[in-house]
Amino acid sequence: MEQLRGAVARQPIARIGRALEVANAVVLFSSDESTYCIRSSLVVGGGRIAGPYRDPL
Repeated sequence: MEQLRGAVARQPIARIGRALEVANAVVLFSSDESTYCIRSSLVVGGGRIAGPYRDPL
């Protein structure tokens, strides 16, 4: 558990994602609002792969 806390603390958004946040991404790609998105990947990861880790407080 301590290892998980450390990993989460270094993410740009320092918390674990909620199921609803992942579900919202699924709904977006399942809807007509995403008709211009073709063969796309949407990373729902709190910014973990988007930038450098931040120093935990």
